Amino acid sequence: MALIRRFKWIMIVGGVCLVVTGSVLKNVQITDMLIGGLTGTIFLGPSPDSDGRLFGSAYNPNFASFLLLLILSFLLAEQLKRQQCKWIVIWNYVLVAIMMFGIFQTGSRAGIGVMFLVLVMFMLRYSAKIGMVAAALFILFHKQILDVIPRFDLLNEAILERKEIWVTSIRIWEKYPFFGTTPLGYRHAYDQFTHPEPHAHNMFLGLFAEYGTIGGLAFLLLVMTLMFKVCCMLFVHAKNKKLLNFFLLSLPVLFFTGIFDHPLVSPQTALLAVILLACFDRYTRSVPFWQKTVLFVNYKVVRMIYFEGPRMVRLEKQRVKS
Repeated sequence: MALIRRFKWIMIVGGVCLVVTGSVLKNVQITDMLIGGLTGTIFLGPSPDSDGRLFGSAYNPNFASFLLLLILSFLLAEQLKRQQCKWIVIWNYVLVAIMMFGIFQTGSRAGIGVMFLVLVMFMLRYSAKIGMVAAALFILFHKQILDVIPRFDLLNEAILERKEIWVTSIRIWEKYPFFGTTPLGYRHAYDQFTHPEPHAHNMFLGLFAEYGTIGGLAFLLLVMTLMFKVCCMLFVHAKNKKLLNFFLLSLPVLFFTGIFDHPLVSPQTALLAVILLACFDRYTRSVPFWQKTVLFVNYKVVRMIYFEGPRMVRLEKQRVKS
């Protein structure tokens, strides 16, 4: 618990610094590489459309969006604790507003979409009725919401570009089916089909293309294990479920952002994701999944119907005959 709490607040403080320094100093011209790297005012990536977008110390707008989404999920989980002190609640909502502002400033369309999804999940956990109403409003006013998304006019072009990258990634996987190209060899392999591309812009295709079928299947096994644990946590009647909402809101960010992009391709973001997964594994180690899950209930029902039931009938018949 203490380890997860420290990790959470280190991330929150870092996210606030990222948004504040990136927003305040983005119009300040800093030529020194060291100072610019520490303050997040010098963009190190090759993307030509990053002018005016918030990238902060993440050095990339999409990576910054991923970090801010994780922090947003942490803050929303804090709100689900139903704090008694109104000043804590107000302060948390101020931090939530700062994170949402920062996500919009990154200009990441996928990040903004995941942000709305996390907000709906938060409302569903807070109140099922409020969550369903919010989801209905998002669907009803989706056109108006799309109009406020940054760079929405380039969405069709971006979709076609992503489609080309994904199709080429599948062709790379077919060419290197067992062990893949490795992350360092992906750009060279992609260059054999068309212009160079640093990564697959999809976490699942990227892992299959870079690590082959063996690595991709291992990743899918990890995903299924995490999904199984999360589902079990919803049915476990245990006292140590204080961090359920924390993981229930943060873990989906890892996978939903990986559908339209691959933020974990950077060690800077991947390390934080590994820490989060390690915290979840350590947290669920003490949870009695088998004894207190819905699966165990189903097991007991099947055993009663097919084994205990016929046995009791036979004993009853023997008792009547005697």
